[in-house]
Formats: sequence, structure tokens, C-alpha cells
Amino acid sequence: MIEPQHMLVEERGLEREIKKLEKLLNPKHPPYIREQISEVIKSLEDIKTGIKHENDRILKDQLTDSKQHQS
Repeated sequence: MIEPQHMLVEERGLEREIKKLEKLLNPKHPPYIREQISEVIKSLEDIKTGIKHENDRILKDQLTDSKQHQS
């Protein structure tokens, strides 16, 4: 099972890569290059959001399991 800490590291790593790509967006580049970089950024943001939601679900499930074991 993937641990929440590992997923958090992945989420932060994606965040850093997205910021790097955003810095590459330059109005001087041809429109097709800007469009492609923007599409990659959107895809990475979707992946990051998916990782965050999955991480939140895992943490919620662990908390629920922990509470059930204490009862």
C-alpha cells in the first residue's frame, strides 16, 4: 500500500515541476509551443489533484479504521 507521506512527496514534486514549466511560458514563443506547454501543465495539475484526493481518502480511511479499532 502507498503511504500518504510518499504521495505527499509526489504531490510536492509535481508542484515544483509545474512551476518550472510555468516559467517556460514565454509570450515570445510561438503559440503552438505555449499551447503545448499549457496542456502539459493542465495534465500535471490534474494528476496532482488526483494524488491529493487519493491521499486524503487514504488518510480518512486510516483515521476511520483507527477509530473503529479503539471502540
